[in-house]
Amino acid sequence: MTWGEEPVTKEKLDQMANNEQWLFENNARMLYNGYGVKKPSGVKIMSAILVLGSSKTKTRSGTFNFGSFFTSGCMPIIVTGVNPLAGGLGYSLTIRGIGMATPDYRGFTVALLSDGPSDPNGVYVHFLAMGW
Repeated sequence: MTWGEEPVTKEKLDQMANNEQWLFENNARMLYNGYGVKKPSGVKIMSAILVLGSSKTKTRSGTFNFGSFFTSGCMPIIVTGVNPLAGGLGYSLTIRGIGMATPDYRGFTVALLSDGPSDPNGVYVHFLAMGW
């Protein structure tokens, strides 16, 4: 028996089995458990930064589209954080779906309210979304 042009030996098969075991033991373990769905496999994580530019008001908003990363019907669990580019203002952040209350596989919208004067340098909204 050959694999490509090389003969398959017992040692090569043992090494393949060891590699497969190593991959199994060292891959990330994930569990999606939300919105009535529990998935122990096929879970994906997306992380990115949404930049909300400067604003003359205390409010600003933005939309992040997931593209085709998540499967249709998925409602990702999303965790966010705010990082102002300058200053030490406090922020209140709300996320919603695109045209609906809850984010889904398409993406989400962010509404940001600052408790002080506008931040002339903008704000980074970091997020981590887990779905399938």
